[in-house]
Amino acid sequence: MYAILPTGFDTTTSNISDNLPPHLIRQYNATYPGFDASDTSTWPYKPLTEIVPMTWIAEIIAAGGELNYTQDSLAIPNTMPWLNGNGQRATIEGLDSAYPTSFKHFLLLKDDLMIIDHKRGNDHQNANSDMAAHRQAEEGFIARLKARTTAISGYTQSNVAMNADEVKALLLLLTHPSI
Repeated sequence: MYAILPTGFDTTTSNISDNLPPHLIRQYNATYPGFDASDTSTWPYKPLTEIVPMTWIAEIIAAGGELNYTQDSLAIPNTMPWLNGNGQRATIEGLDSAYPTSFKHFLLLKDDLMIIDHKRGNDHQNANSDMAAHRQAEEGFIARLKARTTAISGYTQSNVAMNADEVKALLLLLTHPSI
């Protein structure tokens, strides 16, 4: 299933989305009907679980607010050699300079959540039939997610701090649906 960009995305975010590189809101997918690799306007939009928080972040930026995120230090599992095209964690300096800083922080958060989820999968695979090891994998995963809530901060307007529910909602939207 492919996401359809919600009506009002461009209008609610002023012209922020007009200034973003297309690959931030669209994804390369050669199987998508009408796809043309040389024309990003034919690429399907990313899933709603990414579009919704990106829309919210764009609205925050338009209102004078910002999203901040402190990266996790969890090692990248060896099952993720494809991460960022080189098996490396993204850095704020390495991201496209066209991205507003709040979007850069959003992408760093997405990276970390993928790494945490892959570590969980690896831990389960390594546990084989050891139920205590499976339980430990889940507990470690939950602890890592909870720790990410303290790594997210920012303002929804120039002086209104993000609240705990907004931070939790952002994490839930970006966390794999099987969680």
